[in-house]
Amino acid sequence: LLQELATQVSLRRTNGPDPRYQDVCWGGVGRKSNLGNHFPTLSIQLQAHGDGDDPVIEMEPAAYLFEHGHEQGAFCLGLFDNGGSGSLIGGISFRNMLVIYDTTRGRVGFKKTNCNDYQAEAVQMPSPSPPPAAPP
Repeated sequence: LLQELATQVSLRRTNGPDPRYQDVCWGGVGRKSNLGNHFPTLSIQLQAHGDGDDPVIEMEPAAYLFEHGHEQGAFCLGLFDNGGSGSLIGGISFRNMLVIYDTTRGRVGFKKTNCNDYQAEAVQMPSPSPPPAAPP
């Protein structure tokens, strides 16, 4: 992933905000709204278990980059190599993503969702009726 991004991103590399971690960061982006001008959409193919095609998650740059925190206009990669255990996809990658856990069949599903709309819809839903009072 890093090698591929290096060929597509012409921004300068910068150190991460916390020296204890080896974050991969780039400076010179400017505003968050400029991310799409500098970084590609990523397609991450997951391995399906059982029948079916391997699912693909498409991520816009705002879903896999986080703001540096100490350097204005710098952003860092929110995906990490987890050694022999595969890759670690950070929580920022699931912004505006509804994650569905099917514990019965041992599966996880992902659906792009505008969480602001989803939250507003949930707030507008009527509250359930209170349970009937216990007889005296």
